[in-house]
Amino acid sequence: MHLNQVNQAGDPKYDNQDRPKVYAEMAFDAVKSIYGDGNTYVHAKALAAVGKAYLGKKEREAAEERFQGAVRYIKDAFAHDHPLVSKFQAYMVEAFNQREESPDRNKLMNDICDENLAIAEKAYG
Repeated sequence: MHLNQVNQAGDPKYDNQDRPKVYAEMAFDAVKSIYGDGNTYVHAKALAAVGKAYLGKKEREAAEERFQGAVRYIKDAFAHDHPLVSKFQAYMVEAFNQREESPDRNKLMNDICDENLAIAEKAYG
């Protein structure tokens, strides 16, 4: 992934250059200007891209906020048990995985995985 590249000194290449994050935020703003403030898949996808940029910069809390927003967009646009919810909740698990290991973190991740399993069983049998 481009966000994880390092320079010759071994430091993250994008620590001083926030281009991926800035471009992802600009893309999200463009989606909002085109589609309005509604809850659509396009909104969720763009917001998840912003979250991925934050995650690449090791800004986990900001990434979690963006991923939670993307999950809300999907749940509002479709349903709480739509298969797309699982895709976007997987981003949450990825962000939670960067937290320090604790019983609370493990419970959050297990709850999401259990919900995703229930969604898959309902949708695909």
